[in-house]
Amino acid sequence: MKYAIWDIFYVIGAVLVCWLAWCATPFLDYTAGEAAPVYANLGAALNLVSSGAPSLSETYTAFRSVTDPTISVFGFSILFLSVLYLVFAFLSARSFDGALTFSGSHVGMAIVGYALACNFFLALFLQRFGYIKAIFVAPFQPFLNS
Repeated sequence: MKYAIWDIFYVIGAVLVCWLAWCATPFLDYTAGEAAPVYANLGAALNLVSSGAPSLSETYTAFRSVTDPTISVFGFSILFLSVLYLVFAFLSARSFDGALTFSGSHVGMAIVGYALACNFFLALFLQRFGYIKAIFVAPFQPFLNS
């Protein structure tokens, strides 16, 4: 019972991570649409590699058709797991340092997951700076309109 007061860090972390997950919803339509054909693209890429020596452009296209959606799905997984870990974190009694470290690490993981799930690095690679701005502004948008 003496560690129960430190559960407030889990609540704060869970609220922040749930907020990030909610703010990622406009960007997740693209992630969901791109995630559907990953298995088919992976099969096509493996067939391309096993059929002989493909050209560099074919290899690059096959690589991108598999890795881009996989990275965003991986980011969504990190974001979702961070939500779950923080929502159920109170099940383990931790000291002040343990609770703060646990919450901080999972909020940090959620921020990385948010960036990956929203295709931040793909937009950076393609130099779509308007999209990058939208990713950064989305969590603060309700506060900016006030």
